[in-house]
Amino acid sequence: MGLYQTTDYRATGDVWNIDESTSTNTHLATYEYKLYSTRLMAETQLAVALDFKNATLMPFISVGIGSSLNAARSYEEKPTDHATFTASGFKPNLKPSFAYQFGAGLACPFNAGHDRLFAAYRFADLGQAHFKKADNAPSAANMQLDIGKIRAHEVFVGYTHLFGL
Repeated sequence: MGLYQTTDYRATGDVWNIDESTSTNTHLATYEYKLYSTRLMAETQLAVALDFKNATLMPFISVGIGSSLNAARSYEEKPTDHATFTASGFKPNLKPSFAYQFGAGLACPFNAGHDRLFAAYRFADLGQAHFKKADNAPSAANMQLDIGKIRAHEVFVGYTHLFGL
């Protein structure tokens, strides 16, 4: 089992008004928001020991499935000089999602196999996130902010101690 907490991811962008009849674009505002995700995974790992003259190396693959709790929060818009801009108004939202991950790495056991140093890569699909429309937001039917899929590419090094060998 593994429990993972991501740090805040900060995203930024621009709000534009596109008038198709006159082919003009007006920059109305910039926006930013934060995402974070916590995931609980059931994981397994398959490793093969390759013995060399003076060392053992263990390439491995890992997979996991579980759930994630994704949060979209801290949405802010900063208007440009255009006075006709009305802020969209999105409020934070938590969304539970199905999550999966897979990865590969290389471990080097030492101390009679009780300890391992390793380096690995892992891809994780954490599901979706979106904001809710604020209660005081304009009533435009098409107003939404769907973040879509949250995915992570993780590269890490670590140390493992195995008890009871």
